[in-house]
Amino acid sequence: MANNYQIKKLNTRILFIFVACFLLIASTCYSNILAQDVPIKNVVVIVEENHTFDNYFGTYPGVNGLNRHIAIPTANNTDELVTPYHIYTTALPNNLCNSLRCAHLSYNNGKMDGFVLVEHSTLPMGYYDSADIPYYWDYASQFVLSDNYFSSVMGDSMPNHLYLLAAQSGSIRSDLPPGSTVTANIPTVTDELDAKHISWKYYHGYFEPTQYIESFKAKSKLVNVVPEKQFLSDIANNTLPDVVWINPFNSEHLPQNITEGEHTVVSLVNAIMQSSYWNSTAIFITWDDFGGFYDHVPPPQVDQFGYGFRVPLLVLSPYAKQGFVDHTLNDHTSILKFIETLFSLSPLAERDAKANDLMEAFDFSQSPVAPLILPGKYMADHYPLEQQTTSLPGSGEPSLSIYTDKQVYEYGDFLSVRLQVSEITRDPVVLHMVDPYEQSSSAIPIQISKLDSTIITPVVFYKTNYVPGKYQITAEYSGAKTTVSIELIDSDKIAIPTEYKSLAKSWFQGTPHESDFARLIAGLINSDIIKVPNYNAESAIHIPNWVLNEAKWWSDDLISDNEFGSSLQYLVQKGIISV
Repeated sequence: MANNYQIKKLNTRILFIFVACFLLIASTCYSNILAQDVPIKNVVVIVEENHTFDNYFGTYPGVNGLNRHIAIPTANNTDELVTPYHIYTTALPNNLCNSLRCAHLSYNNGKMDGFVLVEHSTLPMGYYDSADIPYYWDYASQFVLSDNYFSSVMGDSMPNHLYLLAAQSGSIRSDLPPGSTVTANIPTVTDELDAKHISWKYYHGYFEPTQYIESFKAKSKLVNVVPEKQFLSDIANNTLPDVVWINPFNSEHLPQNITEGEHTVVSLVNAIMQSSYWNSTAIFITWDDFGGFYDHVPPPQVDQFGYGFRVPLLVLSPYAKQGFVDHTLNDHTSILKFIETLFSLSPLAERDAKANDLMEAFDFSQSPVAPLILPGKYMADHYPLEQQTTSLPGSGEPSLSIYTDKQVYEYGDFLSVRLQVSEITRDPVVLHMVDPYEQSSSAIPIQISKLDSTIITPVVFYKTNYVPGKYQITAEYSGAKTTVSIELIDSDKIAIPTEYKSLAKSWFQGTPHESDFARLIAGLINSDIIKVPNYNAESAIHIPNWVLNEAKWWSDDLISDNEFGSSLQYLVQKGIISV
């Protein structure tokens, strides 16, 4: 019996070894066959900074995004909740906390309810949409957007950048202080690329993580770490390496303007798409970490380091699936796994060994997708893609295109338009605005003398003459006609019509009386410019004399409408100005 048991045990071991060897050989063969069959020769990884998936794509159609049931507490031991809301500025003034500690407090053991508590602000719950990052949404509509892609580490930038190169971060768990000499002694994918004579470069702008990797002290590595601006010259000179990483200077890291970051990424992508490289390139656009912003999906905890929170991933290629939302579980090491699979490289660590390779985002049997040059023939800063209106060949009419300086306006904003025509005639460009009730404004004639003109129109949005909603702006020029859409929103910004300021200036030329100022406040309240609950139009208004000084500053343009109006609103609500 003992001999039979030993024989069975030996047979089991032999079978296990055989199966393991078979799987290893099969895996290697699969990688080699795949590498030969895949028409991708170049990989471009663009890494922007500090935004979650919900912050950028939480309202994109068909994704696991934001919903009306989401609400998290504003403080401990309170029933007050905050829900996601649209941020109406693309340049926030301050950074949010995205450190290792803040990340874990925000995560709160998977409850995902600590973001506001950590920041002592509701700003983490803000999100952007197609009005703010239209080109990113355009890319998503034509290529691949992943809604189940996570940063690799629960924390900030440094370790996540290292995972993109090495599938680990060594002893570096968070961002290092300026001047730190700490380095991680870890292998990177560039070691394997070098060994196989596969070319690579790291184009740095905002951040340069390779300086914290020990092996990058060698000159053979440093020659491949170059400024971001060299990317465009390498494209132009047809010397783009096989694998590249780009961390643009316009990185969208707060307090940078995210529009500038988006436009920088578009310029990089356009350069690829307008070159011969496009036919054999895979472009991955992602963001390094959560940046302090909210995301509602608890990240799977695969080891002691992460995953971190979801971040967006866009995949662009002639062979990327079209308009595809990828629900497959991926993280930063999945991009690394794609590179390893494509070039038949061995994994560097446990993370990339287990990672998905992102091949589900591609269809190599499809007809190659044409380049999407933005704005190109499409309306600038616009989602969904919409071609510019031009005249037909031989029609005898000049072509006409119109763009607005933004898609979403607030009260107090001027309407600025960019007009492009194919020829100058004696006719003016005539604008009409159609309001949400389909009522058209009177004609606004604009005389132009250049083929490309940016004009600040006489239109200023105030509550006294414009309601919130969608507006159509129609432009006509020598027989050509085109239309652009904008949206006017009622945010918390206070904008006071100029006639009120003119009236105040006239008062201060003499001696203003309290009753004059009372009429001004009553007008602002009646127009809903400042909000006062339970206001009675017949009420007497009593104003302390010192408040008139602030009105004088406002009339002299020393303080803004918003500062003056918010101050009045506060003083009324606190009873300092009695109504």
